[in-house]
Amino acid sequence: MSRMIFDHGLQLANFTSGVIRVLLEAHTSTYSPDRTDQYLSEFFAGGGVELSEPASYARQTLAGKTAAADEAKHQFELDANDVAFGTLEISSQRIVSAIYYLQIGGDDTTPENDVLWMRDDGKIDIKLTAAAALTDTTLYVEPIAADLRDGTTITFSGGGTCTLDGDHSKGDDELTVSALATSAAARWEVASDVDTVAIISGLDCIAIPQNGPVNIAFDADGLVYFKQR
Repeated sequence: MSRMIFDHGLQLANFTSGVIRVLLEAHTSTYSPDRTDQYLSEFFAGGGVELSEPASYARQTLAGKTAAADEAKHQFELDANDVAFGTLEISSQRIVSAIYYLQIGGDDTTPENDVLWMRDDGKIDIKLTAAAALTDTTLYVEPIAADLRDGTTITFSGGGTCTLDGDHSKGDDELTVSALATSAAARWEVASDVDTVAIISGLDCIAIPQNGPVNIAFDADGLVYFKQR
């Protein structure tokens, strides 16, 4: 899922001056993320379960918030101090996501007024910007949204995998990886704002275009390109 911004939060959350709070969603939660949800009460009404153990757990408030444009990366960035929940004791509950919301009214007693802003399950989407062969150890991608550690496994939409070779920083658009693992399914990535879809040669592909008709072309290396009409 990665990060999901709630539509209502886009309209109302004042990042720098508002009180942005964070709660942790437990693995027993049955909440199905929906961008149209507006208030924290809808998270709970939809089966959302907040972490209730260990005993030291408590919701946190974002501090040190800034908002600025990064002209080098051509993006607008919201930043805050790292959220510290302290040393949480071992418990039977696991964390599946962090829920960010704009607190209204000065406390957490009125979740029906607190505006949902973002749900983050710790994953990020990585989208290819150029075709990749099975033997490639460099992937060209859209700038990544977060720092990635050496050894991180990247799972492609068709089930294939590779492993990062070295640490990578937010904004990097080239990833050094282990050779791509063989898979019975094609590995392919689609970016909604990029009209070329690249798949890896030598694998079966079952593609379902989501943005209308496409043209299909084969290059000399056997790679297939889907280009939006």
